[in-house]
Amino acid sequence: MSYTDKVYEHPATSPLLLQALRSYLPYSIPLYRRIQAQIQSPTAHVLATFPPAEQESSTAPQWPKCFAACFFDRSSRPETEMWVFVSGEVPEHASHGVESASQGSDETENAEKLSCPTCTSLFLSTLRHASTFPLPPIRPENQKHLDLAATATSLQSFKGLSLSIEDVPPVAYLTHLLIPTVLTLGTLNSKLLPVLTERHLVREEFPGLNAPCGKFILKVSSTPTPKPLPEGLRWGEVRAQDIATVQAGTAIPRAAATLLQLKSLAVFPSNSEKPIAWVFLGHDGSLSSLHVKPEFRGRGIAKSLASKLFRDNVSNTAEDEENQDDWAHADVYQGNVQSESVCKSLGGKPWWTVYWVRLDLGRL
Repeated sequence: MSYTDKVYEHPATSPLLLQALRSYLPYSIPLYRRIQAQIQSPTAHVLATFPPAEQESSTAPQWPKCFAACFFDRSSRPETEMWVFVSGEVPEHASHGVESASQGSDETENAEKLSCPTCTSLFLSTLRHASTFPLPPIRPENQKHLDLAATATSLQSFKGLSLSIEDVPPVAYLTHLLIPTVLTLGTLNSKLLPVLTERHLVREEFPGLNAPCGKFILKVSSTPTPKPLPEGLRWGEVRAQDIATVQAGTAIPRAAATLLQLKSLAVFPSNSEKPIAWVFLGHDGSLSSLHVKPEFRGRGIAKSLASKLFRDNVSNTAEDEENQDDWAHADVYQGNVQSESVCKSLGGKPWWTVYWVRLDLGRL
């Protein structure tokens, strides 16, 4: 295959790209927040199919109607390595129909395939360009995952299977590490998925296609004010000594160093140093790893955790005259009724469907 569209590397804080992504909110929110997070890494790259703004340019910033962009850092494997956005994801792309964002939407059923041929070409060219970068060493704290993957001599293929997330063994999220060209592409809009699967770029033997998520979108200013915690509980943050407890609650690999980089909120008994509930704000600004221990559920703690985390950490910027930076998001596995209920209680609605897939850059 040959993808010849020009792709440019942007600075980590590319103002022009952030302006372009802001104009497409909330559809661009994962990549927008990921770049906005300013969590630096020497092996991270930001790519787009239009050039960065000239330092001394006297003209108003402009970007094309059709474009693709991504952030990727392969040193973070097996955690999410890439986020992408393509302007053709937006409904009514021909007229840049972001106006519908103010009204809300629900596209989780029968989402159409990306229909713009220009956007399709730009998307593939961006991925092709990303494939030309050398693979950096895995981070030391994640070396244990690579070692564990090497011991998994036999593992069922997930191709064509429909499993709940609880049925996927932890090692299944690691075995792709043995193939250097395969990376984890996160929160991929379902409109983009056929572009990849039709070209056999997704490794279907690894989990991902079997676990669609609803992309819940909400306005932070519209979330309810967090209620006081029940008597005997107090607020806090996730600390280094709490990380093992957090990691034990999920099969998805999360490095301690990564979790400690993230904004977090936890709930502790007043007379204990062991958390009974916690939540993080992911690298892409999404609600992440929300968990309340079973014996404390049904008391509104999850709702208060999520609302307080967003209100404390997502705020409008001074130049945000249109209140665009007020958007927040969460990815909820379809069928996770409890998490869906929490998001809906915050005023969130599922706008589209996303996937975490294992993309093989070597097939481009």
